[in-house]
Amino acid sequence: MMPERVSSGVQQPQRRDVNNNGKPQKLPLKLGLLFLGAFALYNVLVDNEDLSRLEISSKPTTTTSTVVKSVKTTQSLNNYATATTTSSTNGNDDYRHISNNTTNSTVLYRSRINWKAHSITSNNTDENSNTDAPTDASMTVRRKKDRSGHWERDARFTPAYKYSEELCNNTNMNPDDCLKQRACYDQDNLMNWLYYYDNDEDNKTKQPQPRFDADGFRLAMKNKRIHFIGPSMMRQQVTALVWSLGVTKAGPSKRIINGCGLSNCITIDPGNITICFTVFGRPLSKTYQKGNYTLHSNRSAFAQVNCRSCLLEEEYMADFYSSFDVTFVQSLSWWTGMERSLPTAPKEWIKNMIPTIYYDSIKKLLSLLSNVTSGSVYWVLGHTGTSCSEKTKPEPWTEMPPDMYGWRLSEKLWNVSLELLQEPPFQQNIRILDIREPTMESVHAHPSSPKDSKVNDCLHFCIASAALNIYLDVYWTDVFSRFQ
Repeated sequence: MMPERVSSGVQQPQRRDVNNNGKPQKLPLKLGLLFLGAFALYNVLVDNEDLSRLEISSKPTTTTSTVVKSVKTTQSLNNYATATTTSSTNGNDDYRHISNNTTNSTVLYRSRINWKAHSITSNNTDENSNTDAPTDASMTVRRKKDRSGHWERDARFTPAYKYSEELCNNTNMNPDDCLKQRACYDQDNLMNWLYYYDNDEDNKTKQPQPRFDADGFRLAMKNKRIHFIGPSMMRQQVTALVWSLGVTKAGPSKRIINGCGLSNCITIDPGNITICFTVFGRPLSKTYQKGNYTLHSNRSAFAQVNCRSCLLEEEYMADFYSSFDVTFVQSLSWWTGMERSLPTAPKEWIKNMIPTIYYDSIKKLLSLLSNVTSGSVYWVLGHTGTSCSEKTKPEPWTEMPPDMYGWRLSEKLWNVSLELLQEPPFQQNIRILDIREPTMESVHAHPSSPKDSKVNDCLHFCIASAALNIYLDVYWTDVFSRFQ
């Protein structure tokens, strides 16, 4: 089913010549035929990190290129956890390394003037934990004092949209979201929660997070183009956004960009607002090597669409990326699951290399966005997997992510991205939206109902939940409302 007006008005950008002479050239006929054949293979978008694969070869090789990259010359990404407590102030932002004396684990959190410390501890009693999980660990994190808060049940407001299976089936970008909603505990009331920011230590005063304003959004973003780049968690946010704007007949339509990335676009009327979601898994910025093992970057049209390295390359993506007024980037889950997706690779090497590979790829993407777009770019720090089984209400975020599916690596990758965003030009050009606390507290809002033991997804949110919609709430207050 096609929407009445879909983003067919987004012009297919021309591929730039590889010599950067500034002269656009058309796609060769052979590449176009390859693209058409590849597109036929992708009728269903695979966006679950459990199914992703990167190419590993174990053939002997004669090359000796070095692939490990440091954040700074004095501190390797893979060894940065041993750093002592330091701080560096740039403008109003203060990034701190907070070391743990017992485990040498380090957590880097973005801070401003008003902060209070929280303790994050590991929970090693999880029956699903790996046998080789780290021993007891704890870490001190710093969060903005005036941004800490809690959830409260409140049924007095009208949700931004009324969920139904018919709505979901008619408009979804992935049918799993509709199926999993059935497994959500108290699914009819998951929208009836409000997040309150605590304004003092005793929680005597509190302020609710303003909700997404659909009418205000239409007014502020009229004739604007909005781009969401990320994994399936961001796909869910886009779904909630188009529902909040009254789309009921068909969701965004899919198309391949220059034989590279897969984008889902829709134009919202009234307002002539274009919204696009580009799937971004874990494209590699280069080829990595360890002895006889080589981890390949892959530009091929037959590679998995959300892992193609051409997503990071100007010749394929610059024209498309540069056409948006606002860009949101969120990237985490595909990287934490990387080790599980490469069962034939040397396990410890892959595990130790993930932060470096992540750093290289995210840096290349953000560099490209910084160079080609005149619009605003936002880095979204959101949720990762949690312990959600049989949880029926929100809980304070006091534990590390469980040691499942690579989720515990999230702490390190959050730090890697924050370290990167201190570097010029990112510090000036990329703004951070930290939505971790309210989303990590929402353990009750995942598809994990005690009534349905077959579904236990502690990473994605129930598609009709305040936990998912708080992303839109923050985007409204911190981004969209400022266009008015």
